[in-house]
This record gives sequence, C-alpha cells and structure tokens, in this order.
Amino acid sequence: MFHAPKHLLINLVVIGGVVATTMMPVAYAENSEVTLTEPAHSLDMDATEYTKAYDVSFTEALRRLIIQLSSDDVEADLKNKYKDRLAGMYVEHTPNYRLVVRLKGNAGVLDTTFPLANKTPVPFAEPLDLPVVFQTGAEYTLAELEKIRDAHLKEFGAIPDLESVEIDERSGELVVDVFEPETASSSSLSRSASLFKNLPIKIRRKSARLGNHANARASESMTMTMTAAGTSLYGCTSGFNVTDKATQKKFFSTTAAHCGNYKITLDDRKTTGNDKIALNHVKDYWTADQDFQVMSVKPPLLQNILLPQFFAKDNVAKILTGKRTLAHTNAHTGTVTGDIVCHYGATTGHSCGEVQSVRNWRGIDCGPNEDIVCGRTSVSVAGDQLDCWVGDSGGPVFIGDVAVGLHVEGSRPGTWEIVKNAKPAKYYQEWNKTMKGKGGCGGKQKNGHEYGGMVYMSTDEIYKAGYQLIYGKKK
Repeated sequence: MFHAPKHLLINLVVIGGVVATTMMPVAYAENSEVTLTEPAHSLDMDATEYTKAYDVSFTEALRRLIIQLSSDDVEADLKNKYKDRLAGMYVEHTPNYRLVVRLKGNAGVLDTTFPLANKTPVPFAEPLDLPVVFQTGAEYTLAELEKIRDAHLKEFGAIPDLESVEIDERSGELVVDVFEPETASSSSLSRSASLFKNLPIKIRRKSARLGNHANARASESMTMTMTAAGTSLYGCTSGFNVTDKATQKKFFSTTAAHCGNYKITLDDRKTTGNDKIALNHVKDYWTADQDFQVMSVKPPLLQNILLPQFFAKDNVAKILTGKRTLAHTNAHTGTVTGDIVCHYGATTGHSCGEVQSVRNWRGIDCGPNEDIVCGRTSVSVAGDQLDCWVGDSGGPVFIGDVAVGLHVEGSRPGTWEIVKNAKPAKYYQEWNKTMKGKGGCGGKQKNGHEYGGMVYMSTDEIYKAGYQLIYGKKK
C-alpha cells in the first residue's frame, strides 16, 4: 500500500468564540458567523447529497435516511436469527430501497416488510417501512469467507501493489484491490489471480492508490510538524471531541495518528477569531486497527471549550447526539454494506458515499513503521459524488447528527504522486472547486479501473482506547 509521509487533517474546534475548522465536534461560544443546525434538520445536507447520487426527490431521500437510522433492531434480529446461514446483508438503493439478506443453503425464506418507528429527531409524517428480500443458495457464509481470508493473509500481503482485501457481501467474494496504472498490462494481475484460482476471489484494478490524506500546506484547518524541530507544516482535519471514560473530566480533540504531533494549531478557514489555537499532543493510537491521536487544549484556554459539535458544511455546525458501531449491539446501531455515510474534510468539505464493505483488510503495513499486519475492522466507502483529498485525514465520518468514525485513508488519483525531491513536499495536482462532486474519492470507472474510495476507522476503536464521544442534548 502506498503511504505518504505523516500528514494532518483537522477539524476546527470552536473554542469560546473560536471556531474549529473541520468537522470535529467544535467548541465555541456564541459566534454570529456559525450556524448551529437544529436536530430536526440534521439530515438535510446528507439528503441533498443522496438526491444527487440516486435521482430521487428530497422527501424520498430523507425517508430513506431515516429508515437507515431506524432499522437497527430489524438488522440485528435478522443477523441473530440467521447467524448460521448468513452470507451477506446489504442495502439496495435502486430501483427501490430495500434490505437484502443472502443465506447459505437452499431452504427458502419468504420476503417480508417491517414497519419502523422513527428513531431520529427529524419529523416525518409518512409511514416508514423496510422491505427485506432473502436470497438463498450462497456457497459460503460470512464466517467462512473470513476464515478463508485470514488463512491466506501472507499470500495476499505478498501481492505487488496490494491495496486491500475486503468481503463483498453482495456477491459473496473476497475482493482483492490492486493498484495498476491505466496504461499498465494486466499480466501481473493475471499471475496474482492464478495463485487463488480455487478460492472465491475477484481481482479489482484500481488506478488510484490509497494513502493518508494529508498535505504540506500552512494555515489550513489544522497544522502541525512531524518533529519538534520541524518547520514544514502539514494539514489535517480534526475529528470528534472525546472525554476519558474513567473520569469523564478530561477532554480532548482528535485527528489521525499519521498526522504530526508537534506545534499543533487549529485554524479556521471560514470565520474570524479562531487563528492559531494551540493543542498539546497527548497520545497516538496507531495499531493494526487504530489510527487516531488525542490532543488537549493548551492553557490558558479551558478544556470545556471542546463542545459536542462538529462542522458539517463550512460554517454550519451540528450537535453530536449518538454513534454507530461496526456491529449491532443492544445499545447501538451497526453498519451495513450499502449504508450511506458522509464526511467533512478541511480540503473537500461535505460529501457522502455508500459503504462497500465493513470487513476491509488494508494489508501488512499498518502502524507508524508500516510493519504491523492490519486488522480486519476498516470500513470502505465509495460513490460518484464522494470527495476526499490530501488534508481530509482525521475528519469526522457521520450520518445526520450521529458519529460513524474518523477518516484515515482515501484514494489518490494518478496525478497525486509526490513530486520527487521537492521541498517542501508538493503534488502534481492541487484540489480546486471545479473538482467538487465529481467522485475524486472513488466510484467512477475508466477503462476497467476503479478510482478507489475512502476508508474510515469505526467509533468502536475510540472506545476501545478508553475514550468516549462527547454528546450534546437534542432540542
């Protein structure tokens, strides 16, 4: 997997009259330049993006997103009921919205429709229901596919230019993503495919590499250096604000661990009065499954300026009210292939995409030294309107006012190779507003290649490290 040097992506924290620049929960006092989204309208921006992706009305997009956020009990019950046969579960958006459940074996199950109660703060007068379609005859269960993948990690890791291996719950295959320039021959891929000819594997060519989304650029949402003596500034996006689970008295800002640890400041791109907010690096969590760091506010600023809010669109902030986990639990909604999630990056702003796999494996080069076998807990996202670029790393991934995770990787189109020997580091192509909404982060295909997508770390990993998200009250 291709990696650039450690970079940053930041969310601006709004600190007492100071606004955080990305979409992390922003800490701020009253600021006339910031609009706080009412909970009843928390899905409006995401629904607008949905209409572009699936050519439906705004009302229909809103209905579908409310169903997605209200169907956790149904999905959890179905997973439990068919756990011995479950071969896949995913959401279809066209021609109609429905949940598809794939099962091993030929014993039939009747399709059904479940009425749902609205679990969101968004009012919706029309009835909500979730059609469920069962497809039988799958060759492997999800558990069997995971065993096959885990038994061949060494072989997968040896594939030249491997990007990731994920389970496709739609087809029941292991999808092996390999970087291949559009002009390259397919001979290397053919050799890779021959190694696994008796396994349920599909080789997918990607013309864009996955990489940490940070860039050498000063005065962005969040800037920092890679060493204590460093002078080159890197930019990232701040993530959700958190507190320690043990005492709930210490508060922290977050971003990706691959962002820098020194001379950290938050800068607001869009409003005044939030320049150069200093943060202290506290700890990195950069493991097989984690890629995030926590930072505290430097005195004399008070830690209570880190509020349960995040920017979702330029100067528009939302109150964080909940989270989605990777798996369904009694307390929290899980994530399903086909779900819609959105993110906000300091470079690209707000955009949304469709979950491709909740079982993504990113190879054998995780961690600060790229020598750790990655875990199998990453979530991949793609979509024709999904934007992500250098500088978006560490930013919040969400749906409505609910946290989903932190952005840790995204595709770099072919023009994003680092210019050799350039000081400071620079790239061939900079992001510009004409690229907005054109799928720069994945989804579109050209000459049999896919441009890639975005990968996020689930909120589960924040909690495993001993932290919890800071929530606000719904009005």
